[in-house]
Amino acid sequence: LLGASNLNLMILDEPTTHLDAERKKSLVGVLSQLSDISNLETPMQFLIITHDSEIFEDSTVEKIYRFESSETGSKVIAI
Repeated sequence: LLGASNLNLMILDEPTTHLDAERKKSLVGVLSQLSDISNLETPMQFLIITHDSEIFEDSTVEKIYRFESSETGSKVIAI
């Protein structure tokens, strides 16, 4: 990603680890604000690896996908 100044992608790996419920909610709020204020041609996108899928229940996230392992390989589920 070095030198990719026009790439509006943020990758967060387990960002809610060791956060209490209030801080998790604040994190989702900050990420929502980042995507809302992004007046760039390419909207801000987030790739969030987490086991806390419930943090997005009350958010304005447009699309959420869950990746799961299965006997036949991996599958992607739109939530």
